Amino acid sequence: MLDPIEPDPVPRPSPDSPSGIGWPTLAARRCSEIIRPNPTSFAEVVEARRSVRALTYAPLREVVNSVAFAMRPIATRATSNAVLSRRPSVSAGALHSVEIVLADWRATPRLMRYEPHAHELQLLGVSRPNPLEQLRHTCSELLPEGRATVLAFVGDVQRISAFYHHSESLLWRDAGALLQILATTASAYRLGFCPLGILGSEIVDALSLDRRYARPLGCAVIGRAIGE
Repeated sequence: MLDPIEPDPVPRPSPDSPSGIGWPTLAARRCSEIIRPNPTSFAEVVEARRSVRALTYAPLREVVNSVAFAMRPIATRATSNAVLSRRPSVSAGALHSVEIVLADWRATPRLMRYEPHAHELQLLGVSRPNPLEQLRHTCSELLPEGRATVLAFVGDVQRISAFYHHSESLLWRDAGALLQILATTASAYRLGFCPLGILGSEIVDALSLDRRYARPLGCAVIGRAIGE
């Protein structure tokens, strides 16, 4: 028997005011001014993009700069319910309901969130370290030569459901769009990038986020390609 098909998303006539994910922020630091990639043709960037499985850590400032360039608001418009923005990736209702959490193990294990509107990097409080260690182990099994920063995609369920009925598919579509932009941007900065075939639920568990409101949507790694 086939599973029932989910109804199409439908905009709500009167959007709610979403409360958003309650991120356990310990500290926040404004990021440096974004450095744009070196000039090159669009065709060269797109054709150079590929999944790189042999990676080592890139300086965190380079990783954050690449993420920020891909996620930065180019234009914003405040409504009574939310701040809408135009960014390099497409998004349902200009809501950009997919967040990026960076997991880094090069010294003390850290989880950090890039906040596009404030252009800041937020250090997050890990309440359960075991899931974070499990994620490290899983990533090392998937990419034995991929010691690099992990980007975890976390969907803000309330942000999208406040504006759409049957909004689940929109989160997945937006996550895919953001993944492609991050991969292309990494290519423009000559960074190695590789999507992983896991959801990254360990990030949600390590931060003790409520899965009703924080949806794990996938992971990728970003760093320096070994041998290049």
